[in-house]
Amino acid sequence: MITSSEPVSEALLPIYNQLLTLRKCLVEVKRSGGVSSPREMYPYSMKLNSIDNMRHDGKFIVNGDIPEGQGSVTALLSECFDLAYELRNEADESKGDDDDGDDNDEDEKEGAADAEPGKGIQLAHSTRAPASESIDVK
Repeated sequence: MITSSEPVSEALLPIYNQLLTLRKCLVEVKRSGGVSSPREMYPYSMKLNSIDNMRHDGKFIVNGDIPEGQGSVTALLSECFDLAYELRNEADESKGDDDDGDDNDEDEKEGAADAEPGKGIQLAHSTRAPASESIDVK
């Protein structure tokens, strides 16, 4: 678990608290045996990516300012991405182990959709170009 003694400003608290909740959920999912399919990670992935997309040039900007606590929030975001990545990989591996020649053509068709470009779950950190405007966090 990554911890930081850097104080988180009031402006970043909503994002920080969302990430704390998300981390608790991911840890609980992992503790309870993980997910049976990478598709089960979709809601977590969507939330992580929506938070990651709030950053501009790697920083969370609130009302045109760069609030204190960037390191703590970024570290927590990274930890959540790592947990989600581990859970997805474990599901991929267990799904591969379960393919023992059973007649699961339906599952194989669903898996094929995940492999198409532009589809599936993306858990990698965002590499998009920085935006020029700030986002107001409410």
